[in-house]
Amino acid sequence: MNDSEELRRAEVTRAERERMEAAARERADYVICGRRLRVASNSARVIADFDSMYAGFRSEEGGAPDTTLLCNLSHGPNRCATFMAGDVTYRSMHPAILDNTVTVLRYLTTVHTRTHYFVHAGCVSRGGRAVVIAGHSGLGKTTLTTFLVSRGMAFMSDEHAAISRETGMVWPVPYRLGVRPGPAAELVEPLPGTPVEYGGDRKKLVDAAHVGTRAPQEGVPPRAFVFLTRRADGGVSTARKFGGLVRVAFTAMNCGFSRALLEETRSELVAEDDGCEGVFVRLLRTRAPDLFLDSLRRVSAEHGVAVVEIRHEDLSESDFGAEPQLVAIPPSMGIMELVKKMHPAQLSEIVRTEFAGRMPLMIEEVAGIVKGAAFYRLTPGRLERMVEGIESIA
Repeated sequence: MNDSEELRRAEVTRAERERMEAAARERADYVICGRRLRVASNSARVIADFDSMYAGFRSEEGGAPDTTLLCNLSHGPNRCATFMAGDVTYRSMHPAILDNTVTVLRYLTTVHTRTHYFVHAGCVSRGGRAVVIAGHSGLGKTTLTTFLVSRGMAFMSDEHAAISRETGMVWPVPYRLGVRPGPAAELVEPLPGTPVEYGGDRKKLVDAAHVGTRAPQEGVPPRAFVFLTRRADGGVSTARKFGGLVRVAFTAMNCGFSRALLEETRSELVAEDDGCEGVFVRLLRTRAPDLFLDSLRRVSAEHGVAVVEIRHEDLSESDFGAEPQLVAIPPSMGIMELVKKMHPAQLSEIVRTEFAGRMPLMIEEVAGIVKGAAFYRLTPGRLERMVEGIESIA
């Protein structure tokens, strides 16, 4: 999610802000990455939504928060949610957000954090050292994380790994395991959990303590970064998961992007729907499934268009038929891969405000804080071999 994705920046007067702050009687404090976060709202449901992911990081200690996130829900025929983070205000009437405010609060927590880089990854630890498992959605981060935790490694995160910009320590991010249908689903099926759905993405949220070991409460140094990647030969069905029809939703569409989308992803437009509060849905038939996801991300970034939703399947048992390949890569290559997996909105703000727009300076900082860690690429294959491969480097 970014500023244009289901959210719109809004201007509010000082009087409106004061009314929202006065109405926000429901409050809870959390300690995330060593910093105090306060969530305040006029609705107890907002706090309950946030607790669905972050309850284990609640703090009853006093003290002023480092960051305050304010959420105001209005009801009636013009239902909307207004979010404030610092001097920035966002507003949304999208049903998915109104019914699940944690998606925006989680996003704002990430974007307004400057002390840690957030990497799209699962993360586990053993012996006080972290292994970060990064990759695009659907390549099996959660599956691997779940099985590794079930075999004795400590759970640190399911969706993001937080790397301290000062020390290079990897901090636990308070996500519960969010398991989609697939190999890991059978593992957690008998365990207590909460079913959730956002934009067609169905998961079961499970406390890691029911699977194995809880996360450490402090940061730990990184042992290795593992980047999941598709096979160039298409030998694993994950590389073909975008074959046939793909449903994608965007915001901020424009004619130039519409043309480039079809050309770059080598897709044919099957149907379109532009009727949902600035969200544009395209049903595409792709002719280059192994290139589709990377092409989609590239063309969206070039045109400043936010991808709201991609309908696809997660890994299934059939994806784990080949022999996986775990290959060490040079640190220079690994650092570039790591930067690619960082939260784009947060990264953009840090580069703009702290490095005068100069990406090489930010990359130099990243290289310094992860110095000494090992880097690997891992292609999908037999699940037990993938698990064993990561255990061998932990």
